[in-house]
Amino acid sequence: MIKTRIFQKYFLMASSLILLFVVLGVAFNNYMMELTRPQKRESIPPIFIAKIVDRLNPNDKVKSLEELQSWQRGPIGPRLALVTEDGTCLYPKNCKLEFDWKSLVLPKNIYDFISVKNKSEPSLRPPRFGFFPPLGGGPAGGGPGGPDGPPPGPPPMMQIETVIIKLNNPQPLFLVALPGQLPPMPPGGNYGHLLGIGSLVVSLLLGIGFTIAIIYSSMKKGVSEADKVISEIKSGNLKSRFQVKRKDEFGQAMQRFNTMADEIEKLVHGLKTSEQARTKVLQELAHDLRTPLASLRNLVDTLHSSMDRLDRSTRDELLTLSSKEIDYFERLVEDLLFLAQLTEPDYADHPTTFNLPETILDVAEDCLFMSSQKGKKIELVENLKNQTQMFPGDQHPIKRLVRNAVENAFSFAKSKVTVQLHVLDNQMIRLTIADDGPGFKPNDLNSFGQRNVSRKLNTDSNGRVSLGLGSVVIKTICDVYHGTLSIKNLKDSTGNILGAEIRIELPYKLTST
Repeated sequence: MIKTRIFQKYFLMASSLILLFVVLGVAFNNYMMELTRPQKRESIPPIFIAKIVDRLNPNDKVKSLEELQSWQRGPIGPRLALVTEDGTCLYPKNCKLEFDWKSLVLPKNIYDFISVKNKSEPSLRPPRFGFFPPLGGGPAGGGPGGPDGPPPGPPPMMQIETVIIKLNNPQPLFLVALPGQLPPMPPGGNYGHLLGIGSLVVSLLLGIGFTIAIIYSSMKKGVSEADKVISEIKSGNLKSRFQVKRKDEFGQAMQRFNTMADEIEKLVHGLKTSEQARTKVLQELAHDLRTPLASLRNLVDTLHSSMDRLDRSTRDELLTLSSKEIDYFERLVEDLLFLAQLTEPDYADHPTTFNLPETILDVAEDCLFMSSQKGKKIELVENLKNQTQMFPGDQHPIKRLVRNAVENAFSFAKSKVTVQLHVLDNQMIRLTIADDGPGFKPNDLNSFGQRNVSRKLNTDSNGRVSLGLGSVVIKTICDVYHGTLSIKNLKDSTGNILGAEIRIELPYKLTST
């Protein structure tokens, strides 16, 4: 059974064209056969034959009939017999009639005739001679053909009958015209058979040629359109698409190509956006490399040139500042390397998956341990231990994303940090990190994820070096993974700030296990 639409289309088209050309070939062959076929001889009316027999030899009808049939070249036309009134056959010798002569009502007038159905022949067959005379007498009686009635019409054309005609003779004598052999179909010239085979072969070749031409034209049109669309995409027009107007396999392929082009356009747009953002950050960070280097050089030069003249407290202060500048420089270079290596996760050479809740829990517990080492007692509230959610992508950037957010929460939390992971109905994963600290400042709410121009050293009570890069890294990773980032302050009913919350949503494409 033919199932595919394109196969149905071209199969029906090819079959119809070949059938059409075969019919045309047969018609052409018949036409050429008629042109090359010799002229057919017309049938001779039986009454006309009877009158010829009377005129050729009025005194001897047998010789007249013999002379008439000697004119014929072959057994074509009616078979003629000469019969007396009592049924004796005078010509040809030993002839036998196929009907009961004595039961017939013979014609009484000269050239009157009767028709007798031949029992040995089927009732419906093509006529063996063309026509009968419309005029002349008929059987005695008042009906058609009788002396008082109108002349009879010719016998039915589709019935084969024997015609009995009374001749002009002193003694009643009858000419019997029996059905003869059908004339053979003359051949179509000297090359009739070759003409038939040749016309059939030519019609088949024409049908196949027209079918291939139509299929090639359809394919060429599709290829030209595909080449045009691909050329436009190659030249930079990423919005070029196929105009899908067909529902067969070609239309489905065009639709899949348009879907692929949408993905390419989305990828290129995302790469341009993320590359522009990353380039901007890298340029700013590269510019910032000069500041710690210059500061560190000044501190080292001061210690080197004035070591003997500086007291112990001043030297310790300069060494402490140098150590902090080195920490700043170290973290700055680390962030630069991380941002430079960050790639599009959907088109990785070797896509991998990892257990997201387990990764988040490991980072949160590490941050909890580091906080306890600094003497802070923070409670970790989470819903990660009983979850198993495989996530597509590189584990390292996601781990860095979670670490920056969780470290920021532990830095400002007073007694509790909450880490919650939920799978949304719209195939998004939501990670919520909240603390009970002082919350975000108004400026931080507006500039979270943007590079701070000024450097801040020792801004928290634990001596943490603030580079202004933590939120930048979080925002950059979210953009690369096509996610969203939002922050807010948690407030009670009276408007008092209870803490801060960071909400990260990432697209999710795999099912949970």
